[in-house]
Amino acid sequence: MLEIILTKKESSSVIDSLYLVKIFLWNNQPKLPPIR
Repeated sequence: MLEIILTKKESSSVIDSLYLVKIFLWNNQPKLPPIR
């Protein structure tokens, strides 16, 4: 893991991106319930 110091705006943007990726991956796995 890389330790990166982000500003509040950048960190929230990264979290949003990770959340979207998580939803995308989950929705592409039929055996898992979809995340809304």
